[in-house]
Amino acid sequence: MIFWKTNKDIVIAAVLCALFMGCAAMEAQKRLKEYEGYFEPLVGKAQQADITRKFGVPLRRDRIGATELWYYHIPYKDPKGAQGSKGFEGGYAVGSESEVFDDLTVEFDAKGYLKSWRGYIQR
Repeated sequence: MIFWKTNKDIVIAAVLCALFMGCAAMEAQKRLKEYEGYFEPLVGKAQQADITRKFGVPLRRDRIGATELWYYHIPYKDPKGAQGSKGFEGGYAVGSESEVFDDLTVEFDAKGYLKSWRGYIQR
């Protein structure tokens, strides 16, 4: 059990926590911008083979009507690997349940062109 000696100790601890949370949020935003820089210029242009070359085989695929969804799970601790695929930077890795990760969902139209994407970035 932690006992705070003064209110000053509590304030210092609160400031440190706020700084740590702010740094994590900035890091997540930076990673999201990296994904945006990659995906946005390719919407409507890239085909499934282009995404496979960059990220590898997706962890899971779903088909909803003419739309195909690909799912990627990229561990933060090893940004060069993704569970079941090459990951954003290449390489292979399998993560644990307690890891920090990026989840990407990539949507393709009926002709196999990139329609949209979304990312859940954890930090």
